Amino acid sequence: MPGRAVVVKRAKPVEKVAVEKPFSVQMRDMWRKNKFACVSLAILAFSWLAVEWFNRNRAVASWASSQGLSYSGSYDYKFAKRQVYFDALSRGTRQYAFNVMKGMHEYQNLSTTEAEKTNVQAFDFCYTEVKTYQQNKRVHRVEKHHEFSALIFAASDYKFRTLIVTPRDMVVDGEDAEMRMQQADADTEELLKKKKKKKKKKTDDAANSTNATDNATNATSGKAEAVVAAEASDNATTINATTINANATLEEDTHPLSFKFNSTFKVLSQDHTQAAAMLTPALKQLLLDNPKFILEFQEDQIMVYKEFTIEPQEYTDGLKLGAQILGQLPSQVPNTATQKDTDIDVSVFFSRTEAANETQK
Repeated sequence: MPGRAVVVKRAKPVEKVAVEKPFSVQMRDMWRKNKFACVSLAILAFSWLAVEWFNRNRAVASWASSQGLSYSGSYDYKFAKRQVYFDALSRGTRQYAFNVMKGMHEYQNLSTTEAEKTNVQAFDFCYTEVKTYQQNKRVHRVEKHHEFSALIFAASDYKFRTLIVTPRDMVVDGEDAEMRMQQADADTEELLKKKKKKKKKKTDDAANSTNATDNATNATSGKAEAVVAAEASDNATTINATTINANATLEEDTHPLSFKFNSTFKVLSQDHTQAAAMLTPALKQLLLDNPKFILEFQEDQIMVYKEFTIEPQEYTDGLKLGAQILGQLPSQVPNTATQKDTDIDVSVFFSRTEAANETQK
């Protein structure tokens, strides 16, 4: 019919299902739109993995577990007070131990040929050294933090007086220690150089004032030195019987062994007689084969340590060395606490007083 509207029915629209992009495409789009964020996230993740993988505390804890020792990662601020006898643990201020491991360890006693057990503690130790110096009428204070690792072995059957055996390449003289502390400041280094120049000038002046006397006595002193050298040569070939222990597993303590030991280690002893009895030929040879640690004998304990933190493999070496030392010790050691120190060989054994005098020189 004319004038009537025609209704046209349209088909219902079909909704298109969104096709999910492949993961690789999504990642590519994310990278294109957020490059900076992606790089930052990758660096953060890599750093976290690296810290977890190379974390020393974690490695030490794993080592302790492999040795049957308990492990504590917390700071122990009272550790030094419980080990008050050791000189190394009495240094500086604000001392604390961390990565503390405790337990029992077996060793072979060569005197009785029996297997025995001893209590052992392995730990890292930190202390703060404070150095003060004056510059331009002002007092400056420098703090330096030191860390080292150690193992302490119980030797309940013994009563040691102070005995410290230090490899000579690990000895730090007083002047060297002062240098290390003062190198933290460039102005202080300059002051130190000026002091050295003044000291050198005084030494040169003293040397010049004695030249005339020295020239007049050269002939006489030359003869005297020749006699002393001959006597020293004769003494060098003499075996010191007091340093030989009857239970030693090696041959008699010949001079070459003592000479090599003296050249390799510096011995600080409070009781020379006890030190001579303890440092048997067998023990000297053991230490010569392992000149990697500093040894400190105090009361009924032995500490094996280095002046820096060590890795788990070095803890294994220290544990082995400590066990061997316990096995090599004679069944009894003399204790001359009421007697005056006997200077068996001053070139080998230094008392605390002698060491202090040597440092002052």
